[in-house]
Amino acid sequence: MSDRTVRAAVCTALTGPDAVRVQDWTSRAPGPGEVRLRLAASSANYPDLLMTRGLYQHRAEPPFVPGLEAAGTILDVGEGVEGWKPGDRAVAMVGAAGAGFAEETTVKASSLLPTPEGMSDAAAASLYVGHYTGYVGVVDRGRLQPHETMVVFGAAGGVGLGAVQIGLALGARVIATASSEAKREMLRAEGVQHVLDPADPQLRETIKEIGGGGVDLVYDPVNGPLFDLGLRVLRPEGRLAVIGFTGAGSESDKSAIRPAPSNIVLIKEIEIVGVRAGQFGRRHPEKLLAAWKRMGEWHAQGKLNPHVSRLFPLDRAADALRALEDRGVVGKIAVTMDG
Repeated sequence: MSDRTVRAAVCTALTGPDAVRVQDWTSRAPGPGEVRLRLAASSANYPDLLMTRGLYQHRAEPPFVPGLEAAGTILDVGEGVEGWKPGDRAVAMVGAAGAGFAEETTVKASSLLPTPEGMSDAAAASLYVGHYTGYVGVVDRGRLQPHETMVVFGAAGGVGLGAVQIGLALGARVIATASSEAKREMLRAEGVQHVLDPADPQLRETIKEIGGGGVDLVYDPVNGPLFDLGLRVLRPEGRLAVIGFTGAGSESDKSAIRPAPSNIVLIKEIEIVGVRAGQFGRRHPEKLLAAWKRMGEWHAQGKLNPHVSRLFPLDRAADALRALEDRGVVGKIAVTMDG
């Protein structure tokens, strides 16, 4: 085993997607406890876009390779690695600036999960950030039950759609919001019966009516005014899961980050819970493995599958990030290494 040169989409400055260029990158030989993978696909996620502008909670300094999650085949393993061998298909939780947009990547063996049987590499590369975040927010932190009602804001994005599919797989009633008719039509095709326009002035009343007076769980990756609305559509003892702040247009736009009015929390006896799936999984690895197994079973039953709407070859990785910035993405998009 030795280092070698591969191609990667490298962020060369913190000026956004325009600074992402495909160039040579070092594929590092695995050390003790590590594995090297030949990647087939890597999902493009909103944090990847934020990192190219230096706006993510983890600030990576250029040059670095974006790509939080990827899928491929193990090439070689380092000393002391057990349970993995060359040829195994795996999903790599690459992490911030961990070289997911590259032909090869080297990661700790502990960051690997088995690719669900029958799932494509592009779909598997899109499973962790979207669907595992959805699982933590809906099941682990949101405690949604089959007889309960959940509303998902920003439901056509990867993180929102993951929550939608998990809620439906649980047998709960799901209400979804999406900003365009194309996105709403996709959600209807997913089996969501109640799909709403977030710009509807009657949104609050409509959600409460569908929920029979209120909902049990609000899943919010958007924040901003929808956070305020979410507090008001919860029934007593309901939960609001804060996933992120995609409603923020820029670093200077703080309007997407809302303070929580403690009087409403008190009077309605509601809970506001933060969801950081990666941290949760690291604190509770047994729950991560249980969630991954359950999602694999749902996939085998046809209840869950990442909706990968577009594929971009590695040479167009910057375009994948621009698509996220334009907010026209339906479901997930992925960068593939074979083109």
